[in-house]
Amino acid sequence: MCKWPACGVCAALIVAIACAGCGKTARQTPLEGPARTDAARAPGSFPPLSVDTALYPHLGPAVRHIGETAGGGVVLAAGMEEWRVAQAAISRAEYASGLRRLVAGLSCQVQVTPNYAFLYPNGYDALAALSIQESIDARYRDMTASYAIGAGTGLYDAFALLGAALDTAIVADNLLDEAWCGELAITDAPVSAIVEAVLKSALVPAGSVAVESTNSYILVRSVENRNRGDACVNREGLSGDQRQMLRQVVNVRLPRVDAGTAFGIAMRPLSACLPLLSEQLGVPVTADADAGRLPVNAAVMHGVTRETALNLIVWQWPVPNFGYRVTGEGIHFIRR
Repeated sequence: MCKWPACGVCAALIVAIACAGCGKTARQTPLEGPARTDAARAPGSFPPLSVDTALYPHLGPAVRHIGETAGGGVVLAAGMEEWRVAQAAISRAEYASGLRRLVAGLSCQVQVTPNYAFLYPNGYDALAALSIQESIDARYRDMTASYAIGAGTGLYDAFALLGAALDTAIVADNLLDEAWCGELAITDAPVSAIVEAVLKSALVPAGSVAVESTNSYILVRSVENRNRGDACVNREGLSGDQRQMLRQVVNVRLPRVDAGTAFGIAMRPLSACLPLLSEQLGVPVTADADAGRLPVNAAVMHGVTRETALNLIVWQWPVPNFGYRVTGEGIHFIRR
């Protein structure tokens, strides 16, 4: 059974939209609007960077400073924030060269991708090997955004806030409940690259997760999670009205995510989420005792069908013997 994580620590997150035709960037509260940008930065093109390590002697603050001042794309593996860097005054250096100067003398590698540079410890090449580009829907390779999170942001929080800003669903399963992100700042990059960078920063190695997506959601699940397929246990007996009810479009935020209080969202048992689910799905939602004890991750699902929202809730659970039954005009989560 999935365990409950401690409440996550607060972290800074900035979502930006590029102003069409004005060349400026507006910053805003993450849940107030889309994070989309009008055009992706040319792959592999990064601005010069400057950082004085006398002012930023630790790797985390130095990376954050680079993200805030130079932009581009820089991602730090979680746990490296307090690594002390050598004294150096780096001024308008080429991006990759500047980062390599920053970590000179440290047991650290710099992986340069077309959309971001990833800093990670020696011996962790499985992190650098993670790639989701071939397994993600083309929509997220075409959609671009700017995104920044602070070290210590929970993986669920990072995905819930990004999904809220993009009006899409980005959901991770319960087996990733203890994953925390490192410093990350990426400008004008495909959403697929941002999701990949978030996973790398949270120390998720290649081969440990599978990413499945459609044009309405991204699901990140551990390879051990074999809970897939239709979560509705009585589909064959559904009436036409019940099938239509499942196809209706809804917006779901679980647990409740409000602007200004979005960080450190803890899992909650399904039983505690039932009133909110009933409100947001627009139909009565109940659960048996066993299903009611299962944890529900922070998740934001915009513009999905009721069926998709229900499936994404069930697919979070790595145990395959749970689902939901359509009962009259409502939904009942059950152990199969």
